[in-house]
Amino acid sequence: MHIAFVDSNPVGLNALLAAKRRGHEVTFVSSKQFVEFLGDLSTIEARGLADRIVRIDASRDEDELFAALSELNREHPLDAVVTVLEYCASSVARCAQRLGLAGTDPAALSLAQNKAACRDRISASGLRSVGHFVVDTLELALVRAAHIGYPVIAKPLSGGGSILAEKIDDEDRLRAYFASLGKQLALPAGLLDAISPQTLLEDYIDGPLLSVEVAAAAGEVVPLIVSARKRCIDEPAIELGTTIPAPVSSEVADALRAYAVEVVRSVGLDFGIFHIEIILSEHGPVLVEANPRIMGGNMPTVFKLATDIDAYDLLVDMYLTRAMPLACRDIVPIQAATTRMIGAAESTQVEKAIAPHWNAPFKERLAGWRFDVSRGTRVAKMDSSTCPFHFQVVGASAHESSLLAEWIIGQTARATGIKLRSSSEDYLFR
Repeated sequence: MHIAFVDSNPVGLNALLAAKRRGHEVTFVSSKQFVEFLGDLSTIEARGLADRIVRIDASRDEDELFAALSELNREHPLDAVVTVLEYCASSVARCAQRLGLAGTDPAALSLAQNKAACRDRISASGLRSVGHFVVDTLELALVRAAHIGYPVIAKPLSGGGSILAEKIDDEDRLRAYFASLGKQLALPAGLLDAISPQTLLEDYIDGPLLSVEVAAAAGEVVPLIVSARKRCIDEPAIELGTTIPAPVSSEVADALRAYAVEVVRSVGLDFGIFHIEIILSEHGPVLVEANPRIMGGNMPTVFKLATDIDAYDLLVDMYLTRAMPLACRDIVPIQAATTRMIGAAESTQVEKAIAPHWNAPFKERLAGWRFDVSRGTRVAKMDSSTCPFHFQVVGASAHESSLLAEWIIGQTARATGIKLRSSSEDYLFR
């Protein structure tokens, strides 16, 4: 069968690998809007991840993408069109619908991406949500924030990666936040295009951040796994990592799964694998975001480490069969796994000589490592949930793998002399 993948980040290339492992024909559609995520396409070519590469200017442009897919379909009939990127998911879904292929309902996908409209929908369905307002000027933001009461969360009405998301404690911080919105961001063109100029102000809800991966197909909605998210102590809008499974009681996990399934049903996300982020407040689960795409970042890696199931295998099977994969129905972790960003609290340079074999005490526990620095290396401040440096560890329990990750962060900070982002670990105590 023939499946086309539209744009990707480096981790998402494993979706192409999953399809090739199964012997499928793969086309990769690469747009100039997002090619920066991959640097270039040499990895795809060198690893033989695609039978062909189709290059276009803008995957967020439905007409351009549809023209490219239609031409491809005439020469090599398509069985599925998929993307792992939320930023072009809407145009991909609309093109799939026009081609008569499986995909998420485009209206539901657009609803999920509009964070205010999504909140309005789940509230109308009787699900717990938070107070919020959409603003486009500082003056209106000051009025609305005073109505909600500080602290508030400010973030783009649509976007991703916690970019421009911030906890606002007072009026001065809100003024500074709006002043910062005029600054040019060093981001791929497609991501800049995806960030709404409008700002969403939300009531800040205290509690640990968790997520539920939810699969939907052929009328079924199935929760896959509950994970705990590590958040920065100083800037809680910045996510630092994930532990699977979440170290919560079975009762709490059941409540999170049930809430996430109802969110998916309420929004109308009818086909795909979705990433539902939730705050566990003192009153119960509260939606943070309903992401209409498969889990991102290093979460698929952690999911595989914890369950021995490749999330991209599930995605490929679902799109090609248009049915719920059997493996989705009863996912049981075989161990715990944690991914952790190694993010600098401030932009800096490694000043000290790093001792050889400094990581020997924990090296054997690592399932993945990406942080090779030396004296003189420049390290940028981690100011969103995106960071090039990270590692993965496994453990017999969620508490073990999560706390081991934080110990490794401490060892890394001491070895390099870099002040690193600290995790609140609040979910460990629920």
